[in-house]
Amino acid sequence: MGCPAIIAAARCVLWASVLASGTAESALDRPGSSDHRTVKASAGMLSSQQKRFRQFLLANEVRGSSFTLAQVAEATGWTPASVKAYRSKGHWDELLLPGGSGRFRAARVSDLSETEFLQLLTQSARARELGSWCKSNLSRALLAKSRDNMVLALELFNRPSITNRIDAFVILFVVAWEQLLKGMVAERRGESAVFRPHKKGRKRETISLTEAVAQAWPLSAQAQRNLETIQRLRDEATHLLVPETAGILSHVFQAGVLNFSKAFATFARAPLLPRSSFGLLTMVGDVRKPNVVSLHRSYGEQIGSDVETLLAEMEAAISEEASSEFAIPLTYTLTFAEAKSSGGIQLVKAAEADPNRTFKVVEKPVDLDRSHPYRQKDVIPLIDAGLRRAMAPQEFDRRLAAPNKSNPVRFTSHDFQCILRKEGWKNSNNEYHALITNPETHRYSAEIVSAIVTRVEADAGYIARTRSWSRD
Repeated sequence: MGCPAIIAAARCVLWASVLASGTAESALDRPGSSDHRTVKASAGMLSSQQKRFRQFLLANEVRGSSFTLAQVAEATGWTPASVKAYRSKGHWDELLLPGGSGRFRAARVSDLSETEFLQLLTQSARARELGSWCKSNLSRALLAKSRDNMVLALELFNRPSITNRIDAFVILFVVAWEQLLKGMVAERRGESAVFRPHKKGRKRETISLTEAVAQAWPLSAQAQRNLETIQRLRDEATHLLVPETAGILSHVFQAGVLNFSKAFATFARAPLLPRSSFGLLTMVGDVRKPNVVSLHRSYGEQIGSDVETLLAEMEAAISEEASSEFAIPLTYTLTFAEAKSSGGIQLVKAAEADPNRTFKVVEKPVDLDRSHPYRQKDVIPLIDAGLRRAMAPQEFDRRLAAPNKSNPVRFTSHDFQCILRKEGWKNSNNEYHALITNPETHRYSAEIVSAIVTRVEADAGYIARTRSWSRD
């Protein structure tokens, strides 16, 4: 977004030009005009056409349907020329995904508030670039690199199959923080403030991470200690970051990522990740403290003892700080009775369960009328209608057989059964299919409609192959 002073100046120029020309009413009321969009944006309001555009995109995103720019014009009231201009100028790049054959799909519209949606519509492509408002080129470059390194740190940590993911995380985490903080220093104090005084005959050095923290960002004591702790792991203890430490270290790492995300969003004026991605780190399946004997057996007596000491120190630090900015706590508060009694229900963690006792798994009942509301005769017309919306008429005719003269529905029960057998959805109860046993009835969810439409649209030979596979 532009600076407030620039926005205010732009508004003054707009009103001055409108008053000078004596056409205030026509300029403000003319749908699709740049003046109209600017005034609406300054007031934080969606115009009627923008509201219809948002509703159109939301509806298609929910259905998983594709559409053309002509359909956008028809739904919103914008002229086809205006729609084409908005698209070509990049105003909708983050909202529309090309789907081929001149069709598009709505992207992440449901994640955006009305204000955020309005900002995307009114900002230029340049204004949407990360750090576009920065005066310092160095600051802009460091900001982008800090985001990329933190995202890479998250991606690596979220791959349990990588045995050295903890090592990779701490290295990239510290680098990302250092780049973000130095970007702040460069923007606020000038690019020269990032470098130490040059010494003849030596390469130019930048300030340390500690110096950057002091100059750039007022971290809380707990957040600063979180950063220092992970930095110390990188500098002094990478040989101790064995997979068994993931359980306790993930609490510290998650807090550090949230601290970084907050600082990044404040400085960059943009979120680190889309709102829908805020799980950030994977939950670690086994949080039990590893047995010292197994550590010695796996890594030798010296390293095993050092790992045990590291874990003890981390547990003590988490307890001492007692802050979500240092470590995210995982607490268990499931209780059905105030005290143990013969009539009380006791919930226990699996790791603490007595193997000599018998346990029951309690399952939450599911209302099939809500989760799987459709029978076959209900779901087939929905799939047929979804396919017609998703594809051009010629493509729809090419992929599905000629219609029965007595039945306008092109997608048949035979096609449906072929897909069920090919995908194996009917073999069990799942998100697409459920079997009611008394009387035996097969029920289907709304998700199966989206799944089949997506597969048929994405793969021109999908229907033909499922039919052939069924015959074989």
